[in-house]
Amino acid sequence: MEEKIKYATCPCCDSEIKWIKQFPLAQIISFEHTTLPNLIRGPIEDTFPLQVTQGKFRKKIIQNPQVSKEIMQRLAQSNEFSYQGRVYKMVNLTIGRTYAKEDFFECNPNASREDFEDSVGSWEFKQGIRVYTDLTNDVNKFLTEQERTLKTLEEMVGKIIPTKDIFNLLQVNNKYPTDLREFSLSIDEPNLGKCVLNVESARDQADIHLGYGPGAFSLGVAKFVYKGLFRER
Repeated sequence: MEEKIKYATCPCCDSEIKWIKQFPLAQIISFEHTTLPNLIRGPIEDTFPLQVTQGKFRKKIIQNPQVSKEIMQRLAQSNEFSYQGRVYKMVNLTIGRTYAKEDFFECNPNASREDFEDSVGSWEFKQGIRVYTDLTNDVNKFLTEQERTLKTLEEMVGKIIPTKDIFNLLQVNNKYPTDLREFSLSIDEPNLGKCVLNVESARDQADIHLGYGPGAFSLGVAKFVYKGLFRER
């Protein structure tokens, strides 16, 4: 069942309050780190089928020339691996499209097979490869640099603090964002009182400014629960 979106009401002006920064104070109830994947995938660089059809009259199916011998050897060992700065992942592609079955379940992690069939229909699939920028080392290095920040947030559990103190902790990249690997920390609040701490690529903001978003990257690394307050108890 989809969680109902919650909000609070300001006691002074009766306006809706939908996220933490609208409260002057917050009591941090809990904090926990998120288990990160072994491979951290950045933006999609390419998608192609594992096999292609060759010839106009005497058609035959051959291995896609884009798939090197080294990649094929690695695919025989794992459906997802890192190679020369990229993450290669085996996916089920819809025939004639770049949409993969895995895309649906990544966007809808709680969906069932029936949900998938109701949403997508009777598409045919074939094996393909999705290529991503490998950000594993970059993100882990950034998180090592931000270890003190995360520890400080964790130590706030049980305390009542000004919400501005939470945001003052987060690293903000003030340079014009042009590099995918320029990271910063941000807070997302899918529902009032429940926050997700993300590592985001500064490139995301540049792409929004330029009107496109292939370079966007965001990964949840921790989450915390708080109670918003207007005055100390």
